[in-house]
Amino acid sequence: EDRSSEETMQNSQEALSYYNQALNQIESIFETDIDSDRLQYDIFLHISDYYQQKLEKSSASIFIEAALVVACKLKEKTMINECLNRQHFISNIYNWEERYSKALSLFEKSLAIVGSVLDKNHYLIAKIYKFMASIYNHEGNYDEAILMYEKSIIIASLTDSLSDTDTAITYDELGFAYEQQGRYDDALSMYQKSLQIDLSELGNDHPRIALTYIEIGSIYSLKNKYDDAVAMYQKALKIQLFILDDNHPDIATLYHKMGLVYNRDGKSNEALLMYQKASSILDRINAKCNYSLSNIYNELANCYDQQNLHAEATATRKKSKQFIELHKFGKIYEVSLVHLTESQGEDRQDEIQKYSSSEFVNT
Repeated sequence: EDRSSEETMQNSQEALSYYNQALNQIESIFETDIDSDRLQYDIFLHISDYYQQKLEKSSASIFIEAALVVACKLKEKTMINECLNRQHFISNIYNWEERYSKALSLFEKSLAIVGSVLDKNHYLIAKIYKFMASIYNHEGNYDEAILMYEKSIIIASLTDSLSDTDTAITYDELGFAYEQQGRYDDALSMYQKSLQIDLSELGNDHPRIALTYIEIGSIYSLKNKYDDAVAMYQKALKIQLFILDDNHPDIATLYHKMGLVYNRDGKSNEALLMYQKASSILDRINAKCNYSLSNIYNELANCYDQQNLHAEATATRKKSKQFIELHKFGKIYEVSLVHLTESQGEDRQDEIQKYSSSEFVNT
């Protein structure tokens, strides 16, 4: 296995050397600029792939940008789109690392490059605005996110360029930005637009429909319209029970949300029932659940206290503590993996595999 890894690395380095040699000889090989430009474009993307596999994002993005310049020179929209999608992949990694300025810089440069050759209302310009909006959303800069989403939607409406599904996703993301600003009526309007599109395109039982029902339910809860919120959550639950296993963490999360709404509405018995359903799922699959779901046990314990069931509350808080302890190992693994993947000058794959196969990860 070690030998195979070394051979792969050596082959990749040899390929990079050949790509660089080809770049230096392109002009003397081809008779037309178009042929040489197309080969340059391909080589730039191959080199970006090499650096991306080594997790060297900055180097990868430099060659994607070089390919984008060539694609714009040729005014090949498919090639431009491919470059933007690759940049989007790298920007998502930067978002995960909370390096938002690095993610934004990719598309600020792209906007200048693409905007120099395409009309300001071209659908690829709209796509760049949408990518930038998503980064601002992750950063929590909702004013800028809303501005970018609105620009994208305006261009899309002029050109009829986005698919219905893409439009629904844009409405969803814009709704999220409005929600974070406390603009609940605006958020509700966006979610309802998204739902209307998805129902016509995807049918009644698609996972996206369930997610949108949940988003709408959350808005109703924030507006203290508890009956409407529960109605939306019940619609989502019906879909999720149809497409997911009964013990899926998403089912537990939805029961938890319904419990919170009932609790706020003063319906403690209904809240208790929902929390019990959620916690029973965690009891069965807690090793597969996200650390954040420990709140389910805490809410159930609080509900027991409200009904003077203090022994049950104490036992439930003990479960919560055990749940948190169990997932500490998962967080240690995650942090260790991040440090390994960001280290330089070493063959990281063997070390990553060692952590991935460690017994404590699968505890």
